[in-house]
Parts: sequence; structure tokens; C-alpha cells
Amino acid sequence: MCFIGHSGCGKSTLLNCIGGLMDADAGSLTLDGAAIAGPGPDRAMVFQNYSLLPRMNLFNNVRTAVHAARPERGRVHGAELAEHYLKAVGLWEARHKRPAQVSGGMQQRAAVARAFAVEPRVLLLDEPFGALDALTRAKLQQQLIGLWQSDSETEIVLMVTHGVDEAILLADRIVVMGTPPAPSIVDILTVDLPRPRDPGGHRGQPPLPGRAGAAVAAAHERAPRRSGMNGRVRLMSDTGHFCSCSCDSAETGPEKADSYLAQRDERSCLAHKRAGDGIEQEDCFE
Repeated sequence: MCFIGHSGCGKSTLLNCIGGLMDADAGSLTLDGAAIAGPGPDRAMVFQNYSLLPRMNLFNNVRTAVHAARPERGRVHGAELAEHYLKAVGLWEARHKRPAQVSGGMQQRAAVARAFAVEPRVLLLDEPFGALDALTRAKLQQQLIGLWQSDSETEIVLMVTHGVDEAILLADRIVVMGTPPAPSIVDILTVDLPRPRDPGGHRGQPPLPGRAGAAVAAAHERAPRRSGMNGRVRLMSDTGHFCSCSCDSAETGPEKADSYLAQRDERSCLAHKRAGDGIEQEDCFE
């Protein structure tokens, strides 16, 4: 399952609550009927910033995580799991290198191997490929699918992403989230594309061909796009242009955003130029 939505809508917060890293302000979270009160070996998380131990080599990063999460399995079994998953992501030859000695893509592959090696029931991915180049991202996406479909103990994968292509490629269900005060969940969509899915077939024509791409794009457009930026309001139109101003009373949403676009020449907000708005004109930028 993938969570997709505009920045600030709470995707990472929700994932952190599921992982036991944050407490929910209201409501409850349960796994198999038991309340989630903190981190546990039944859940593993892959962060965007890799989060490897800098003084350990890649092999020890994975083996130490297995021993910490599953001490009953012994060090020998932990070493076997570390070897298995490092080979699965193509890092066995680099196992003796420290994180600073390898590329960002290799660090993230090690983080993915570490997460699978602890054999969690739920795998949480917080934009794990967001900082990677396109080729490395595509390779890691395929490795992720391969690991999940192999003999892994992981049953559930929850992933935060900003990419519609990535969500459709990886997920069976997509949760489209909206920015408060709108409802947190705008829609939950089922991706009915058969596996294996060809990532090359989803590129070239935005948003994406087929019912899945159209449904995700439509739900994403319905999600409000307002987010606070140091006390300022940022609005985006359907054409992808931005206008920022200090007006908190302005209406928001994709259907209103075009009227708030900044003019390239005059550098002022169109909404503040209209008569009857009752809003003092402010300097804005595009």
C-alpha cells in the first residue's frame, strides 16, 4: 500500500505512528488486535536518509540489526541472514565498506537489506528512493519487489511516496491523503494492473495511461494543496505554477489557485489586484 499526497498532509507522521516512533494525538493503532505502544521487531522502517551506523561496515550494519531485533535466533543465523540479503541487493562484494565509502544508492540498498533481514511482518518505507537518481531508483524498485515476492517473512509493505508512477508500479492499493482541515483520506484506490508490472510502460505520457493512472491523478487533484511556509501560504495551480503570499484569508484548492498566480512582470498576486477582495495588496513571487 502506498500513501500519496501533498507535502504536509501527514504521510510520514502516520508512518511514524505505525512504526511506534510517535504517539497519535487521537484514536488508536493496533496490529493483530494489540495496541502499538512503541517500536517492535514485527515492524521495520527504511528512512529517506539511509540511517546506517557510520562506524560499522555494511555487513555489520545488517547483522547487528538482526541480533538486536531477533536475539533468540543467534549470531550465526544473523550472519546468514545478512549474507543472504546483501547478496540479494548486490552488495556482498562491498560488505566490508563503511557507509561513507559507498554511494547513496548503495547505502539505501543496505538499508533495505537490513529491514528485510530482521524479518518483520510489516515493512515501512518513508520515501526511500526520493533522493536517488532515476536509474538507481528504478533498480531499487525492482529489487524491492523481488525481495517482497521471494521467501521473505514480510506480509505488509506500507510506503510513502510523492510519485504517482512509483505508487502504481509498487502498490496494490493507494491511499490519497489531503491537507488539513480537509479529511485526511481523500480516497483509497485499488490498482488492478497484473504483476509483474513493466515500469517502462508507465513512462512518457503524463499522468499515466489506464484506469489506475487516471483514478490516482483525479484523486490527487481533489486533495487540497495548501501548506504553511513560515507563516506564508503557498498555492499551486493545475499548471504547476506557484504563488506565495502572507494572506491567510485567501481561498485555497486547485480550482481557486489559478487566480492567485503571480504575474511574471509585475510580481504581484492577481487575487490582490481584483476589486472587492477586501485584501490589501502584497508583494508575491512565482
